[in-house]
Amino acid sequence: NPLNREYLIEYRYYPKDNVAQDGVKTVDDDTTLGEFRFRQTLRPRWFFQANERYYRDPTIELLHEVTMTGGLGYKIVDRPTFKLAAIPAIGPQYADYGPTDSGWHFVVGGYEDLQWDLTKSFKFRQSVYFFQDPFNRASHALRFHLEQVQNMGRYFNFGVSYDYTFDGEVGAHIKQNQQRLGINFGMEF
Repeated sequence: NPLNREYLIEYRYYPKDNVAQDGVKTVDDDTTLGEFRFRQTLRPRWFFQANERYYRDPTIELLHEVTMTGGLGYKIVDRPTFKLAAIPAIGPQYADYGPTDSGWHFVVGGYEDLQWDLTKSFKFRQSVYFFQDPFNRASHALRFHLEQVQNMGRYFNFGVSYDYTFDGEVGAHIKQNQQRLGINFGMEF
């Protein structure tokens, strides 16, 4: 926009229909992800970025995770049809694994995002988020997202996505990774 600011609001919902060994289906393990990102350009390639992320995944006993980070980012490539940026970040995180294990801690990490516009209406987007609790080596998370997006008119788009998530320490102190394929509908303005 004219003030050299960029905003991103994103929400993803992954319904799950898990089947236990006894054949009982549960539908309360849906995963939810929400993000608000703000960028303010400081110089032609440098910018400040603030992120607020919410993540919920009961399958790994992560009932709520709220992360608020800020950092100074750099646009490694900044072309009209190809953009690549890296942002180291630091901030507080609240994680709730149930009544016995919840609370605030600090995380350090980084973001990387890429967008490649093959045509005016067809593009690829990719992002990586990595967080580490500097006081607990076992507590870290890596989240990778790859999406193909097709614009369907002026504001709406349709996409197919792949997600990979690795959580180093989750509710029962176990390691957990997941992969998902998604069909996404969105708006851009």
